[in-house]
Amino acid sequence: MNQIESFWQRYCELEGLEGVRYTEAFQFGEKADWLASLVVNGTKTATCSSYPLYEIEGDPLPKVGDHQIVLDSQNQPVAIIKSYAIDIYPFNKVPVDFALSEGEGLMMSGRRHILLSLVVRYLSMV
Repeated sequence: MNQIESFWQRYCELEGLEGVRYTEAFQFGEKADWLASLVVNGTKTATCSSYPLYEIEGDPLPKVGDHQIVLDSQNQPVAIIKSYAIDIYPFNKVPVDFALSEGEGLMMSGRRHILLSLVVRYLSMV
């Protein structure tokens, strides 16, 4: 069993979960360690994705209740997050409280010109 599966199994045992799978294990892009640390310390409680990319790549949209494993830059699992709400907004309509819950401070403004619409995932570290 690899480290990701072992991490998931320990979580399921602690939470008493049976028959539940995580939907993906992922890194938060080029600043994976920094962003993962924001999840672990509770600063980052939400994240978002580009809606058009789901269509282009043919991936299903996330669902409420999905579990995901956050990886660091070395592909080591550091946290498990769960989706509590899925909201779709045009980029210029993203609520301020959501933007702040991303936990990235001024980093958010640097990405505003890239994304036209978002899938907003409110997450809680579980």
